Amino acid sequence: MKAQLTEEDLRQRSARVWAQIEENARFRQANVVLLYWSMPSEVYTHDFIKRHCKEKTIILPVIDDDRLRLVPYEGEQFLRKNACMNLYEPPGSEYQFPETIELAIVPGVAFDRSHQRIGWGKGYYDRLLP
Repeated sequence: MKAQLTEEDLRQRSARVWAQIEENARFRQANVVLLYWSMPSEVYTHDFIKRHCKEKTIILPVIDDDRLRLVPYEGEQFLRKNACMNLYEPPGSEYQFPETIELAIVPGVAFDRSHQRIGWGKGYYDRLLP
């Protein structure tokens, strides 16, 4: 079903998701937010990140072997393509956590009512989130 969505459909649906998140008290109160730079079939995050990066510290994942390093987003112009996974990641050092990540918004193929997540199968977030 996701593959049948046009880019315009995906952006419109994504905009509805982000509008709900922007109304959420946890998001409004959070200073440090873990997000992801979306791949073509995922909820589109690029505009949302660019809109909020001046008021919040946005942390993005970087694939480092079998784990995710967390690196602060410093602007789209600094993102580099990870050829292995065909996604864009920020360069730089791992986040040193002067402040706690207050909200994590992660990609997933599906989520159940118990908050279990099905992703792309590599388990990166499953190892990171605990």
